[in-house]
Amino acid sequence: MDARDTEFFQKVGTAFAESMASVFSMLTGREFQIKSSPGSLLETPAVAALHDGAGILVKANYQKGLNGTLYFTLPLKEGTMLVDLMLGGEGAPAEELVGDSKDALAETFNQVLGSANQTLSDLAGETFAIANVEILAIQPEAAAFAEQLGQGGFQDLALPTTQDSLNTTVHLLVPDLLLQQLKRKLGLVEAPPAPEP
Repeated sequence: MDARDTEFFQKVGTAFAESMASVFSMLTGREFQIKSSPGSLLETPAVAALHDGAGILVKANYQKGLNGTLYFTLPLKEGTMLVDLMLGGEGAPAEELVGDSKDALAETFNQVLGSANQTLSDLAGETFAIANVEILAIQPEAAAFAEQLGQGGFQDLALPTTQDSLNTTVHLLVPDLLLQQLKRKLGLVEAPPAPEP
């Protein structure tokens, strides 16, 4: 991994880790610790293997500054525990994510993305904004993820998330095309070689 890749992971990973920790802590009234770790490249079939059992896929479509869709994935069990904490419970897991729970999670990630995009916008000197957040509960088959993600490569940034009663890893998935745009906007691409004199 070269210095620019390392800097990318530090900037983007830190922006999302800090935003998630702040929003989760504010909405639950409990302290969350979230770190970012250097990413790895994944193909779509490998995404299904990130969690045991069913997962939650969060889709966020950019409408300003960037073109493309950003994804988060987390286990269904821990996702429902997080929602229960937000709704004043003690973090009880549920079998499915429906109705108010799905809406609460969508609003949560809307706030996370708003905060993280503000940080990235400040770094890039232009505004990044998403149009909407979609929450999907997905079975752990590769085909189910492929249907939502399409085929292609993703940069996976792992965000280990801990709180007294909840311990999991949220994965931030950045598709290749969006990754290249982000790197370019943040000034983290190699300059083209100088023309021959």
